[in-house]
Amino acid sequence: MSNTVDFIGAVYDELARLLNISDANPSTVMQMAWPGFSLSAQDFKPANNPNGPYDPQVAKETFSHIANIAPSLANAYFQNSGLEVDDLYEILLTGAIPGGATPDNIGTNPMYKMFSDSQYEFLQARTGSASDPNSFYYPCLATPSNWYDEAAAQFWPTLNMQSGAIKPAAQTSQFVKAGGPTLVNKGVWKLRPADVTKANLIKANANQLIVKRAQLALAKPIGPIPVVTKPLNLHAATAIKAMPAIAPLAGAKPAVMDVTKSPVFVANLAKANAQTLFKQKSAPASSYNRYNLAKQLQAVDLTQKDLNVGRIDVANRYHLVNLVNEELQTKPAGASDNFSISFRYCRVNIDRSWFKLALLKTKNWYMYGTKAGEYSNGSGTDNPGMFPLLPTSFIVIRDLKITANWSKEDRQNLGQATALGYFDIRDSTLNKDTLEVKGLQILCWLSTVMPQLPPMAPP
Repeated sequence: MSNTVDFIGAVYDELARLLNISDANPSTVMQMAWPGFSLSAQDFKPANNPNGPYDPQVAKETFSHIANIAPSLANAYFQNSGLEVDDLYEILLTGAIPGGATPDNIGTNPMYKMFSDSQYEFLQARTGSASDPNSFYYPCLATPSNWYDEAAAQFWPTLNMQSGAIKPAAQTSQFVKAGGPTLVNKGVWKLRPADVTKANLIKANANQLIVKRAQLALAKPIGPIPVVTKPLNLHAATAIKAMPAIAPLAGAKPAVMDVTKSPVFVANLAKANAQTLFKQKSAPASSYNRYNLAKQLQAVDLTQKDLNVGRIDVANRYHLVNLVNEELQTKPAGASDNFSISFRYCRVNIDRSWFKLALLKTKNWYMYGTKAGEYSNGSGTDNPGMFPLLPTSFIVIRDLKITANWSKEDRQNLGQATALGYFDIRDSTLNKDTLEVKGLQILCWLSTVMPQLPPMAPP
């Protein structure tokens, strides 16, 4: 009869089959959550009305933050790099130098104009947060748009695997090829600490991980080259400062005008960027530096089943929960067998209108002080760069049911468990032999492999 390892592998291979993941399509990478990232109805409602109806604008912002997480290339599971898609894209756009261009002729270079126009489009896409007018995000569109609504889930397909269909993974399976057995051997159970002493040890280890993740593995340039983050903000400020003053008409009320939409601003922005292209190296910022994760971590009671972090914004919460999950005690599979599973699922596609992948795929450009392939070497199997993958969709599930002949040891594990393999089971109930989790969680990510970035080395 099927054991826990068979069960974990069978779920992976069935999803890979449903999503058409195969060796024939090496440009797409499937990464399972380890474990899933749970979402609540309040993530899609205004903070001042958490029990009211869903708000499409809040839902768009939440989705955009989720879609902005940039993974590392770890085939067996989705590993948060701490970097963000919009920040990485900004660095590439503002740092691209066409081959053969010089400081004297860069302004008339046709390829530079394409990158400059894309910078302007990117800047215009920036949207103010619904909850904080001083905070911005780059909107992404979801298909289907109502993926978060439990009413819509009634029409989702169901993955249903009976125990007879769950068998040991063959050596040719996608699960084995992705390194799944190695991941499973590290432990399929994640257990919350039983006392404060163990909880404090987990927090201490997580704090060390925060410091480590905040350090980016940037290639050191030769010579004293200044390194900046968020260059587009600096260029936009320079472009606005260079705008000519507009004298108001006598007796007229001041006109309300977005100066960033004027042709003069567009030209100034391109000029401001060109002035720094050959002088400084741009670098992304780790989001581990942005959030006060160490302080938030101290406020969480890890011994409780509910971490009570629901009102922390979704990107911040993902980092926090991810840190906790990485440091929790793990246990190997017990002697449980005869597994079966069912859940409703939905593939949610990500559309970033501001992201010009075709532009990044052009060949004849480099970045000052940056090695060729520093962000991506173009490989889908061994790519240590900072931007190896671009998430294009994810799989969310609801109404998870796992039935098994649970061993005595695993029944004890269930009492302390926060996760079983791919699944977040903090909010679970056990009805006889069936473990049930009704809520929404992200189970799997699909990403496209990025081309070599930058494609050329500096001359």
